[in-house]
Amino acid sequence: TNTSRSQQDLVTVSGALVLQAGGTLTVNGGSDSSGVNAGGNVLLKTSSGDIALNAALLSSGDVSLSAAAAITQAAAGDITLSTSGKTLDVLAGTSISMNADALSQTNQGAVRYQAQAGSIALGQISTANGSGVGTSGVALLASAAITDADTDAASPALTNVTTANLLMTAGSAIGTSTNA
Repeated sequence: TNTSRSQQDLVTVSGALVLQAGGTLTVNGGSDSSGVNAGGNVLLKTSSGDIALNAALLSSGDVSLSAAAAITQAAAGDITLSTSGKTLDVLAGTSISMNADALSQTNQGAVRYQAQAGSIALGQISTANGSGVGTSGVALLASAAITDADTDAASPALTNVTTANLLMTAGSAIGTSTNA
């Protein structure tokens, strides 16, 4: 039994990785840039706090992040699902904030980002692999707005979503006239 309050370089060869925290859950890279490297499904969950993904999460299974409060994805907090058809589900009790350079990528699998009581600041989401996007889909659901995390209109434009099917639902606005 490990009672440490800090974990890094979580690795599973096969099987599921389930990590639940009573407060904020922060994923940092330790000796490498990967915070989680799982050979199976991953569930990261908080019962009363945020999830801060500051390092890469790699999985060959389905991945679910469920925070009672906010979810943040730093530039190094990429999520990669390597096996074809696996799903990524990101659910925040409040808001989701991706760095403009953060990438969530499946291999032709479905993606859902939902902010139950807040906005989504969108980085990059892709369901493409080397042969295209297949019939995959992305759903972005926010009770407030869905905005582009890349607010620098002068920089090269980043593609926010690459997929075959896209559903975006927001309580107020989707994008802006200056940098949608």
